Amino acid sequence: MNNVYVRVAWTQPGHNFEAIDKYDVRLAQSDGTTYTAETTNCNGADSTIFSQKYCDIPLAFLSDSSKVYKLTAGTTIKAKVAAHNKNGWGPFSDANTTGAVLETIPNKMLAPTRHSVRATTTTISKIVVDWQALVSPANGYVNVVSYNLQWDKGTGGTSWSNLVGYNTDSLVLQLAVADNIQKGSFYQFKVRAKNFWGWGAFSDIVSIKAAKFPAKMVAVTSSIDPVTGGMKIMWLAPYNNEQPITKYKIELKKGTAVSGPVWLETASCNGADSTTITNMYCIVPMPELRSTATAGYNYVFREMVVAKVQAYNSYGWGDDWSDSNTSGGTTRVEPG
Repeated sequence: MNNVYVRVAWTQPGHNFEAIDKYDVRLAQSDGTTYTAETTNCNGADSTIFSQKYCDIPLAFLSDSSKVYKLTAGTTIKAKVAAHNKNGWGPFSDANTTGAVLETIPNKMLAPTRHSVRATTTTISKIVVDWQALVSPANGYVNVVSYNLQWDKGTGGTSWSNLVGYNTDSLVLQLAVADNIQKGSFYQFKVRAKNFWGWGAFSDIVSIKAAKFPAKMVAVTSSIDPVTGGMKIMWLAPYNNEQPITKYKIELKKGTAVSGPVWLETASCNGADSTTITNMYCIVPMPELRSTATAGYNYVFREMVVAKVQAYNSYGWGDDWSDSNTSGGTTRVEPG
């Protein structure tokens, strides 16, 4: 098969001392059990076909819904042959159980996706798009020769432009788009596949924002809260990289009496709490800092409290923890 024709070939059987003078070639219809002579392209009485013992049948003929065969994509093309001499017809051969499969255009592809590998992901100035290769049967039972990615250039889908794979065939499965990207803006993408038979349908549209996870935060500051007497851990919101921050993670380092470093979160600094997110501080009670229990921090008197913080948005946790503070409030002893 060469994507246009399927070749049905056979070998001459024993003639039983009388010369074979023609063949009867029959192909299975769409039900897979009814065999019909194909005399248009495979007339076994034709001298050329009879001599070469094969015929080439257009695939379009076999799939034409107005013809007798009406084969659909993915169907194995089955044939059987009988030989004739002056004593009559011999029995038909068994039909083939393997062989050429009828092909078609590719299926509609899955929508492209925002590249998820953190080190090479989409940023505020570059959008990285991935899409999945089509394999059989989704490729139409023949190799894909190109993937065509289009985008709307931020027009809200009112117009579309080719990015790759249309004017020149391409099998890449990822593309970075850095031209004409505005931070915080949304861009739409869709993709389709082409094989020998033509282009498949475009995928559903995906909208990708020029944004990423938050930047690394600056070091926290700390001081004694004059109202509660606890340790107030404060921070500044980092650049959110055009996507709102939805929570923080705050960890305190255990005191020097504990071999480490050992870092722990505390319920007193719940970075997912809406008030904490808004205020950008939390207060840790002094008894918790001085506690020698497993969940405590084991700080000694006048020891500086060390903390670090990290921000989160829908694209993930920030670009590393903040540096830990090198100055700040120290622990106190409750009045006797």
